[in-house]
Amino acid sequence: MMLFAFPNTEASKELRPAIVEHAEERATISSPPGLRFSEDFLDKLRSPKLNPEPIDADVAIAAARFLRSVYVVFPSLKPPTIAQGVDGCLGMTWETATDHVNVEVFPDGHLEYFHEDLTSGALWSVDDVRAPGASQEILTRLERAA
Repeated sequence: MMLFAFPNTEASKELRPAIVEHAEERATISSPPGLRFSEDFLDKLRSPKLNPEPIDADVAIAAARFLRSVYVVFPSLKPPTIAQGVDGCLGMTWETATDHVNVEVFPDGHLEYFHEDLTSGALWSVDDVRAPGASQEILTRLERAA
């Protein structure tokens, strides 16, 4: 995973492409802090000036769409750990003392869900999710991390 220190200056705002709308406009929208943080990080991962191997715009848009559907239901959810994979995918992980939830977004548009109950060891996963927003199944798992 690559980590970025990103100065918030007028010049730096010009360097990063916005996922859907300009980051300055997004800041005026009343959205949960975890969502704003995650969308800003996706912008950084997508910028060729900030990331030597930027993620594809379609992957960033699909990840943002998924995150928006999650934060509508859980506005106080902490932001996930976000990392890009070597195969063009993007992973988002929420972890608590009792739960590990992972969502991967792939360049072909599908998502994969994974949950591990860290107390019982029970595993759950769904591959090849084609719906753009979060399913009730993954929202049920994320509720445990909220």
